[in-house]
Amino acid sequence: MANAHLREHTQSKTHAPKRATGGKPGNGAHKVDAALKKQIFLPVETVTKAIKINKDNAELATDRMASLMSVSAAYNRGLHDMQLAYVELFQNSMELMQRAMRDLVRCMSPADFAEVQQEVLRKGFDQIFEGTAKILRTSSKASEDATLPIQDQIGHAS
Repeated sequence: MANAHLREHTQSKTHAPKRATGGKPGNGAHKVDAALKKQIFLPVETVTKAIKINKDNAELATDRMASLMSVSAAYNRGLHDMQLAYVELFQNSMELMQRAMRDLVRCMSPADFAEVQQEVLRKGFDQIFEGTAKILRTSSKASEDATLPIQDQIGHAS
């Protein structure tokens, strides 16, 4: 079917110059025919090149979209890990407070009470610092993991 269309296109183009030259076969008509044939095949090459470029663009877009989806997945994993770190910090704090209440009730003197308070305070701050450091490390890792797919794509467009 494409060949029939090409033949029709060729015939319609080759008849037009003969009319333009008075229909006389000669050197001028032959040059026009050759030029028309060249024009007919040039667009085929151009279309082939355009198809290749569009295919490359589709592959590029697919790769880039996959990278963007990876960013979302990596960041969601990081948020989940941060949530777990918050829960762990809260859980550890609650356990510390339970032990502290039990230890404070057992105190026999104000000095014992002050020592337990001091120990609870120290352990409480240690837990807060450790938990906060873990949350920050998790946040940093989530950002790094989410950034990697984008960094891999930078400069690959050309």
